Amino acid sequence: MDSNENTMKAYYSQLIGFKIVDFRFERDEYGDDEGWPIYTVRVPRGKNPETRKTEYETVDVVVSRDPEGNGGGFLFLEECSNPRFVGGKS
Repeated sequence: MDSNENTMKAYYSQLIGFKIVDFRFERDEYGDDEGWPIYTVRVPRGKNPETRKTEYETVDVVVSRDPEGNGGGFLFLEECSNPRFVGGKS
């Protein structure tokens, strides 16, 4: 794996454990593209010591065609070619 692959793997691996809670499209300010696919996700950030309740952070994952943000992108949904067990569940 080269340096760029390692960088991209580290970047995208940040999403592991996030839960998708919403989805929407947004048009850019120019209105000349098909819109941006946006997933709203949340991830546990730990327990509040006072309330003992889990606190979450919510962020938007915006699908872009490239790192420069030159328009919305596309995700391919495929059968998992390398399933693995996470937390005792498949």
